[in-house]
Amino acid sequence: MEIRKIQFKKSIKFLTLLLTAMIIATASASVYYSLTWQPKVTVTAIYVKFTSGSDTPAGSTVVDSWARLLLKSYPNATLTYEEGLNISNADTSDHLIRLRHVDITPAETNWDIGNFTRIKFYLICQNGTQATTFEYTTSGGNSWNEPSTTAYYLIPDGEEWTLKVETLSPATATAGKVADIEIALDIQE
Repeated sequence: MEIRKIQFKKSIKFLTLLLTAMIIATASASVYYSLTWQPKVTVTAIYVKFTSGSDTPAGSTVVDSWARLLLKSYPNATLTYEEGLNISNADTSDHLIRLRHVDITPAETNWDIGNFTRIKFYLICQNGTQATTFEYTTSGGNSWNEPSTTAYYLIPDGEEWTLKVETLSPATATAGKVADIEIALDIQE
């Protein structure tokens, strides 16, 4: 009889352990699961893009989605690029575009900033009207006055707009000083 009690106790303990393990496994299984998704990315043509203008400076790089303009600034004289860069809408639909400041160097509190008075961009519609301006200025010291993001402007299908650029440096500007500006052209599809 003693042997039966020992086996019964072992069986109960084993059964309890087995039930506990099953409850833990069931609870764990209900907490952990996976979701899957399968994005499909297709390369398409860029419809609103950069193109060279009649005043795009020599040595500049202009491709559909990126442009680097090698602009100059003269001491005490405004230099104007009437058609520094173009924005073309090659789509059959209208799109909204805006200009947004990203970065400018030299950074704040750098005395090289005093070599610039203003760098101004005019967004000109195909019909010659001015949509907006986007202007970097200095107070003659060591800080930039960065422009605010512009509103969105509708560029109709098939039109080409112009970015006119004006630069000006003070009479005391040092030759060879550089301002690197990064501006985003945001496009709503």
